[in-house]
Amino acid sequence: MADTRFLVGAAGWDHPEWRDVFYPEGLPEDWRLAYYAHYYSAVLVPHSAWTSASPETLANWLRDTPQHFRFLLAVSPAEPSDGGLSAGKLLGDKFAGRVGGGLPAPSAGGELRLLWLSQMANLRELARRVEEARQFPGPVYLIEDGNDLKRLQDAATLLEVMGLSPAKVLV
Repeated sequence: MADTRFLVGAAGWDHPEWRDVFYPEGLPEDWRLAYYAHYYSAVLVPHSAWTSASPETLANWLRDTPQHFRFLLAVSPAEPSDGGLSAGKLLGDKFAGRVGGGLPAPSAGGELRLLWLSQMANLRELARRVEEARQFPGPVYLIEDGNDLKRLQDAATLLEVMGLSPAKVLV
């Protein structure tokens, strides 16, 4: 098998529906990314979140996430071709690439490989797609592009069952 790494994440980490369900009651808002990053290995940052983030906020994001964590930046269709690259530079090694119009955009290291969890009919289809992705080296992002916490958790559990837990494959 190729040296494939699977990273599971959602579009954003601060969904109102997750409060007091995923996040413990009373968890301060500024601790949510660190809590999320304890369970998941990537996040697709909505366009409005990263474009309004100050350099200090981006530095906090880096501090609040482990070394293996990766940030994908959502780019709007009207974004200039260099959109997200300045924020990406500030995110350093944790910047995985840009995603726009629902399709992956090439990152500095090549083509970004995404599996959109919302497009999988069921876990059996996701398992088949994961097996196919294992044939090629590099990272594969399993992204929940809505706010379906159950689908996100099911994807992480599936990787564990398949022996591909992000905690085991990311060094």
